[in-house]
Amino acid sequence: CNIMTKFIVKHLQTLAITSVTLTSSYFLYNHDHNETRNRILSLLKVDASNYERRNERTASTQSHFIEQQKRKLADDDDDDDEDEDEDDDKNELDKNDEVKTNSREKRFREFSSVEYNGEIYMTPLDFLESIISERPRPRIGRRQLTDAMVGSILYNTPPKHRGSKRFFRDLEDA
Repeated sequence: CNIMTKFIVKHLQTLAITSVTLTSSYFLYNHDHNETRNRILSLLKVDASNYERRNERTASTQSHFIEQQKRKLADDDDDDDEDEDEDDDKNELDKNDEVKTNSREKRFREFSSVEYNGEIYMTPLDFLESIISERPRPRIGRRQLTDAMVGSILYNTPPKHRGSKRFFRDLEDA
């Protein structure tokens, strides 16, 4: 029985290999090569139609420029054109002065609750809240620290000792 099993397995492997070879050769010779070209062209058409969706900022800038050119051609009054040009230049300057921030900086600005000398700071509680929750608590502005408040916080800070149990400064319930 053992010899018969080996014989069947040996011939089944050969039969499987020949059937795979015949099937692959059939598909290789009878394959429509135009179908591949058509698939590639259809993919290119889909990508071309999605250009404005993928490059929204570029498309909106181009459409804004075209609208601006149409307005200039439509206006007959030269004085108004000069005023509009000055306004457009001011708007472009304002847009360029904006600082682009990454997601970490945006998150820091959203969760920080203390401001001192025009700079924003994050308390330890704000930091923990930024890690735990997705959105900050609703706030009306930030807590403005004065020099006297900062001095008292620094005065209440324990000296740095090795193995100290107090790690954070006392921010007086910030």
